[in-house]
Amino acid sequence: MTTTAPDIRNVRSKIGSTDNMKHQPGGGKVEIVSKKLDFSHVTSRLGSKDNLKHVPGGGKVQITNKKVDLSKVTSKCGSKDNIKHKPGGGDVKIESHKVNFKDKVQSKVGSLDNVSHSPGGGNVKIEFFKLNFRGKARSRTDHGADIITRPAPSPGQPLPRQPQQ
Repeated sequence: MTTTAPDIRNVRSKIGSTDNMKHQPGGGKVEIVSKKLDFSHVTSRLGSKDNLKHVPGGGKVQITNKKVDLSKVTSKCGSKDNIKHKPGGGDVKIESHKVNFKDKVQSKVGSLDNVSHSPGGGNVKIEFFKLNFRGKARSRTDHGADIITRPAPSPGQPLPRQPQQ
């Protein structure tokens, strides 16, 4: 089966991108001119050229180094009135000697009455042994069950079987 190819000669673009297909951009004919500009008639806005020829002075100032006379200066609140005062109190002696309280002091509650007491109780012997209640134990009330006790098997022996009823 043979099919023919579609005719694409009359197909147009959807967004019109081929509408201006033969356009040629220009802009190559711009001429750059270099002329000297005349700014002689231009003045400053704020008058900054008014005092253009001013020369700053002040180069004739001398700094002198003199000693200041403070002999006539007094304190504001009279703090120099007693300037030759010497503090006293240097004749106080601090003594340190051991005070013996053993002869005069007694305990408040009588805690020294039994001072030679030595606690007793060192002759009590504490024994540890395992108690076995299974051999002598009986139930307190009669509940109808017989308690059967058997000796525990020694290690290495199989457990005894329970009797079937």
